[in-house]
Amino acid sequence: MAPKKGKAAAKGNRNKKENSGAEAKFPALLEQNLLMVQRYWDTLSTPQRQQLLIIDIKTVKQWAYEVEEKADRQPGMTLQKATARSRGPNLISLLMDGLARLARQIPGPGWKVWHWPRDEPRFGNQHQFRSYMDHKYIGDDLAAMLPKGAGVPEVAEALKYRMVKLAEQVKITEQHLMQKQMTKALHKCDAVEVMTVMLAAFEEEHHYLYDLVLVPIIKVVRQALPEAKRKTIRTDLHYCDLDKLPVDALLCMCDWLKLALDLFSKTTGSMLLQDGLGEEDMQVIP
Repeated sequence: MAPKKGKAAAKGNRNKKENSGAEAKFPALLEQNLLMVQRYWDTLSTPQRQQLLIIDIKTVKQWAYEVEEKADRQPGMTLQKATARSRGPNLISLLMDGLARLARQIPGPGWKVWHWPRDEPRFGNQHQFRSYMDHKYIGDDLAAMLPKGAGVPEVAEALKYRMVKLAEQVKITEQHLMQKQMTKALHKCDAVEVMTVMLAAFEEEHHYLYDLVLVPIIKVVRQALPEAKRKTIRTDLHYCDLDKLPVDALLCMCDWLKLALDLFSKTTGSMLLQDGLGEEDMQVIP
């Protein structure tokens, strides 16, 4: 094929530039639209979000009928074209086939289904789904730590709930110690007591969470104290070694631990595991 010349070639180059410019703007436009949707979604309450996600099957069926009727009445629709359309698939038949296939896949009444991941069974009831997932993926050891009874938050908020309660306990302990010492700052022995309260509570949590705060503290203790003067080993912290640390290092460690507690009370566990607790903020003072 001969190369384009003259106006045709110029028009082709101009179209390529316009297309490339549109493709370059698309990611930015998509990101802007997603940001607008996110901001709008954040302003909605839970019932409003649920209402937006509900699809009325009757409304969808009515829309399909209206689209088909409009297509049949369009100008230039001959008998031959109408016959060809009637023999092929249309919106109504596709919709009905899809609804029938969906109904066969849903185990319970209604249109709701809980299914994750792909190779797991489907559930028509959220309580059955949660019980199955808790048993298989969370495990009995973690499930036993979840709060039970009336008035407790949902499972997803259970860790935050316990951490908020622990933060309140730590604050009360600090106030009591400072009133006892008649000072506005914690002494060395007070910082050890506050850290003991937090570490003892973290020890009751899952070992993943406990290790997340314990490993950096063990590292600091092992770096600050010679091996002959400490009992702490790589996998175990001896609280008696905390009294041997310099005051500044101990207070810095206590502040870091309270910061970790604050993060746990506001952030999901997955984000903490991804971003870390900021061990670099806990400086060692030899």
